[in-house]
Amino acid sequence: DEGERARRTEQLGQCVERLITTTEKARRIDVALGAERRVQRPVDLVPAVEERLAAVRRAHPEATVETDLPDEAMVQADWLLGSVLDNVIENSVVHSTTAPTLSVGVDVDGAATTLVVADDCPEIPESELNVFASGNETQLRHSKGVGLWLVIWVVEGYGGEVSFETADGNGNVVTLEFKRAGWLAGRRFGGS
Repeated sequence: DEGERARRTEQLGQCVERLITTTEKARRIDVALGAERRVQRPVDLVPAVEERLAAVRRAHPEATVETDLPDEAMVQADWLLGSVLDNVIENSVVHSTTAPTLSVGVDVDGAATTLVVADDCPEIPESELNVFASGNETQLRHSKGVGLWLVIWVVEGYGGEVSFETADGNGNVVTLEFKRAGWLAGRRFGGS
C-alpha cells in the first residue's frame, strides 16, 4: 500500500539523518581526543553563546530564554567551541517535552570563566551522570548519546572542567569552566 511505503520511507530517512548526525559527532570526538594537535587561541565566549541563543530563539519561539552575560569573556578555545555550545544550549531545548525555560549565564572570575546553562527539561538520568562522573563506559554502564561526551572531552582538552547537577525541582544545570585567556597578562609575580 502507498501509505505504508511512504511511512517506511519517512522512517528510513529519519534513521539515515540520525546516523549522519551520530557520525559527525563521532568525527568531532575523534578530533577532540587529539586535543594536543588542536591550536587554542583567545575566543570571546559571549558572542558565541549569543549566536547559539539566537538560533534557539528562531527554531523554538515557544522557549523562554534568560541570560546574564558580561560584555566580554575571553577564554582559551578552538573551533570546537561551537559544537560544545550546541550540545549544551540547543540540546537542552530539544529534549524538552513542554515550552522550555533556559537560563544561561557567564561569570568571569580570576583565572576562570564559567558558563552555566540551566533548564527545566527532563533530568539527565542518574545512570548517565554516573557514567560521566566515572569517565568510562562499560557494556552495562553507558551513555545513550555522544553529545555530552564531546562536551566533556573538548572542555577538558581546553584545561577546563564540566559538571552536571539536577536543578531544584526539575531540570538540569550544566556548568562549563574554561581557562580565561590572557588573565596573567600584565601581572608580575616574585620578589619585586
